[in-house]
Parts: sequence; structure tokens; C-alpha cells
Amino acid sequence: MLHVLHIEDQPDIQTILKLTLQATKQFKVDGAATGEAGLTLASRVKPDVILLDYTLPDLNGDQILAKLRANPEIAHIPVIMLTALTDNFDVQRCRSLGALDVIVKPFSPRTIAGQIQTLLAAHRAAGVA
Repeated sequence: MLHVLHIEDQPDIQTILKLTLQATKQFKVDGAATGEAGLTLASRVKPDVILLDYTLPDLNGDQILAKLRANPEIAHIPVIMLTALTDNFDVQRCRSLGALDVIVKPFSPRTIAGQIQTLLAAHRAAGVA
């Protein structure tokens, strides 16, 4: 079972993602509504992957990624941005900052679990994790 930390400030998106992923019986999902809460929870629970909204009320995705990568206890955790950013420049920027990849909102509840698994499998196959 993959342990997912979802950092997202919109409760409806948090609920949909949690219900969708946990329904597959392949994911356990914890959530945080702010960047700081997400960083604290990541340090405490050490999830297998972090799904990170880019725009949060306290920190943006750049700042959160920088803080994650600066903490040796959690720097290795793969991060997938889950964001409404759709410009190719924005997507490339997220990757250059250390995100594994970007899943664009609105996401499909039917395919999100498979997308996450595919990205993590490619990450592992590359010998990164």
C-alpha cells in the first residue's frame, strides 16, 4: 500500500482525491491544507509520495519543494504537483525545481490512481528511489 500525503487547500479536491485513491485499496492518504502543515506531516509520517498543489495560502510550490529538498529526512520523497498550471513553461519549471511530474487539474478520478502509479514506477525504474 502506498502512503500518499496530499497537500491541498481546497477541501472538495482533498475529499475527492482521498476517496478515489483509498477506494482502490492501494493507497493510504493523509492530507494537509497548508504548506507548513504539509511539511510537518511529511517529516512525521514519511509518505511514499507527496501530491502537492502549487498554490497554497501560506507557501507556493517552489517554496515547499525547496524546504522538502533541504530536509535530509524527507528530501528523497517523490513529489507530484497536482495543479491547475497548464502552461508548458510552468510544468517544466515544476520539474526543474524537483517535482517528479505534474498532473493537471481538473484530474480524472478514473485515471488518477493509474497516473500516480505510472509516474512512481518510472521513477523507480530510473533508479532514483
